[in-house]
Amino acid sequence: MDLTKAEKTLSKLEENGEKIAEVTKSVQKFEEVSKKLQNLPDDIKKNTSSIELRIVDVEKQISKENEKLTTLIRDELKSSIETTNKNLSKIETQFNKQNEDLKTEIDKVSQDLKEFIKSNDLENLKINRNIYLLMFFVIMLIGMSVYQSRLF
Repeated sequence: MDLTKAEKTLSKLEENGEKIAEVTKSVQKFEEVSKKLQNLPDDIKKNTSSIELRIVDVEKQISKENEKLTTLIRDELKSSIETTNKNLSKIETQFNKQNEDLKTEIDKVSQDLKEFIKSNDLENLKINRNIYLLMFFVIMLIGMSVYQSRLF
């Protein structure tokens, strides 16, 4: 029986040895994980720093692009305003020229109308004069006829 007990003990020792081996492996794994976890805050800090640097770089790029776009928009607006002012100036010049041409034409038509009225008045005066002369001659003829007929 001593031998059986020894075999059982040996068997338990072997089982315990396997369990110890498994525990040892688990402990080693735990130590590895523990080291990794200890390094994790440093890795996170490194990654965070890297991310912060990238963010700063992206912000700088965005700022540069924003400045470029702002400058481009300003230049486009300035160019547009200048073009609009030039076009307005041309339109104003054309308007003033047409206005002067219209004034000249109105003055010419007015002058022509005044001359027409004067000539029409003169013609009316001439016609009236001729009518008065004709009436005078007719009265004279009637008077001479009456005088020769000796009605009076």
